[in-house]
Amino acid sequence: MKSIIRIIAWSSLAAVVVNATENLPQIPFAEPARLPEPNQFVLTPWYNYSVFRKVWIGDNKTSIEVQPKYDFELNDGMLRLDYGLSDRFALDLNIGATEAATRAWNPDNDPEIKYGLMDTQFGLRYRLFDERQHEEWYVPTLTLRLGGIIRGTYDADFPMAPGDGASGGEASILSTKTFKCGAGFYLQGGYRLRNNHVPQTVFGETGLSYTFKFDWVVNSLSFYVGYRGLYDLNGPDLQGERVAGTPHDFVPIDYTRTAQEMYQMGTLGLAFTDKHGRRYFFSCAHPYDGRNTGKVNNFNIGLNWPLR
Repeated sequence: MKSIIRIIAWSSLAAVVVNATENLPQIPFAEPARLPEPNQFVLTPWYNYSVFRKVWIGDNKTSIEVQPKYDFELNDGMLRLDYGLSDRFALDLNIGATEAATRAWNPDNDPEIKYGLMDTQFGLRYRLFDERQHEEWYVPTLTLRLGGIIRGTYDADFPMAPGDGASGGEASILSTKTFKCGAGFYLQGGYRLRNNHVPQTVFGETGLSYTFKFDWVVNSLSFYVGYRGLYDLNGPDLQGERVAGTPHDFVPIDYTRTAQEMYQMGTLGLAFTDKHGRRYFFSCAHPYDGRNTGKVNNFNIGLNWPLR
């Protein structure tokens, strides 16, 4: 019991102290803490959309709108594959394509669009505890993950690029728990190390959930509210000067992917499962603080599809 409490406390702290963002999307609500059944594949097509009209240069927030509603948009189409090796081990792989589009840093206000493959993520997960296999009410599902990152083919020097153009590794701990009353929690915290002088990163999320059970076409419906963030441990500030425009001020940014990014956001979401075990999820996030990054509103939607 004491070991479980220490691990959960460490994970909560890691998730609460982090503050940033980058284009390495995570399945929301720490759901990868749950492993597929042995010898089972789970296919997850999912989509992530991000948009912003303001950036933090250092800790100063300013507009990038040369004209009204000029923004930066990012579209990620992804496919994730999970495979259960045993009761305790599972593999995961996430691949995808990305599109970044903006007018903000073009002197002629022409749209600039960049395409490419996203950074590929892969990993091995080990489940320490499974809440379904313990009678004690307090035991959560608790999983460790070791993973790798292979840089994508996008333009990493594009202003506010869809990724940092670097390969590396990451380690994380994930936990989720649903009590008999329907209330629950989720959390994850992790550390990421990459090449090309990209800063070391701490990332995480934490939150609360409530699940309704049904004996119908829909087996369960869950609601989530929480916090998500990321914190780079080193790196310089972005550079840029506020320029008077009509009707908005805007900033030409001296962009570098080695900048120290920080971000904090609140999250909301829901998920439901059908009688065939498929899980549909949606989440949205709104930032309230940041450093050297866009003031990004984020949305994602997807489907976990177990293959028997």
